[in-house]
Amino acid sequence: MDRDGRGAFVADLWEARGFETDRDGNTVEASDGDRTVRIRVLADGSTPDGDGDGDAVDAVVAPGGVDGSVDGVEVIDAATLAEVLDYAVDRPVARDLCARHFGAPPEKLEHPRRYGEAVGGVAVSLFGAVVVLLAVGAVLGFAGMPGPGDGTGGPAAGGSTPAADGPDPGIDDSLTADPGTAADERADGTPPGVTEGGIADLDALAAAHSATLEGQSHTVRLDRSRPRDLDPNRMRVRRDVDIAVEGGRYLARKTEVAGGNRTYLGAVYHERGVFYSADYNESARRHHRILRLDSRNLLVPTPYELRDSLVERYLSTPETRLNGTVDREEGTHYRIEGQGVPTWSALADVENYSVVALVDSRGLVRKVTVEYTDSVPGATYRTRLEITYGRLGETSVERPDWYDRRGSQDPSGANRPL
Repeated sequence: MDRDGRGAFVADLWEARGFETDRDGNTVEASDGDRTVRIRVLADGSTPDGDGDGDAVDAVVAPGGVDGSVDGVEVIDAATLAEVLDYAVDRPVARDLCARHFGAPPEKLEHPRRYGEAVGGVAVSLFGAVVVLLAVGAVLGFAGMPGPGDGTGGPAAGGSTPAADGPDPGIDDSLTADPGTAADERADGTPPGVTEGGIADLDALAAAHSATLEGQSHTVRLDRSRPRDLDPNRMRVRRDVDIAVEGGRYLARKTEVAGGNRTYLGAVYHERGVFYSADYNESARRHHRILRLDSRNLLVPTPYELRDSLVERYLSTPETRLNGTVDREEGTHYRIEGQGVPTWSALADVENYSVVALVDSRGLVRKVTVEYTDSVPGATYRTRLEITYGRLGETSVERPDWYDRRGSQDPSGANRPL
């Protein structure tokens, strides 16, 4: 897991435990109303004193661990984080976190185990990181930690946990181009279809993206933020669809984040060309209306359709440029920026369209962030969409526990959106 992935996991884990979180690049700020803590994710090989990010923090996430103590700072190892997942987060939430960030349910992961009183400076396969805390009680918040979930297959009573909400950040400001890596210095080795001037051959890039994912298990996350009911005067709502793909099977989970709450809404499972949709009943804390779904009623593309159409949908802007690189553990990613309305007909009427994509040398679009202005009669509103690929070759998909309770085709034939 790279630095960006670790930051996303830390933010989501703290959010699942009842904190409101605000992530700015590699720093996560978590607040429960009474206190606020700042947690920084370090780059590989960095130390708490040598990271160079400047501002004081209450904790740091160190990829390789830290031997012993650092200036009196206590070390909380990955076994402690695993215990937080096991005992301080509701089971369905823990499963969702593990599926989204590690590509497998908790029972399929190699959890670090604690032997004896303390385990310090340990690198582990589950997190690849440990957290170094300046104030253990304040940062982990053990005194106010919620208890474990009920194990019934859904979120805790009420179906939601507090989460961050507020104005959308700008387009991926944390993904800044590295100084000294101007595009004209890196023309060779750029992704297929990409030159120093931007995207020169859209079809070549699209084919490379699709071919890289073909036959590979992976995860893909779609996060869309816009005003409730498309009313610019109402609060913004974020819809997250997290999809795990393995061969011809995939499981998609949908969550809504609004008004300080994260609410799990339901899932779609696909196997051998058949789709089943399950709504989630908050009061009963279980899935219901588990029915076969006609593929024509899916209101988001399948991961296979998205794989083959993503580049044309979002990167076919009239203007593109190559603007530096972003180095991650899996290699160098090229930052491509685009302006203007793309050729995809569904976006033909939007305005102020901009896109930022991170693409590796094979042509895999690891992350694409889109912002645009759309309109309804009498008003306009902003939409932000972020699509992120991860866990290539490291994702497993199993039938969900509600699959055995599936029913027949939905007699209403109504749309059942993710």
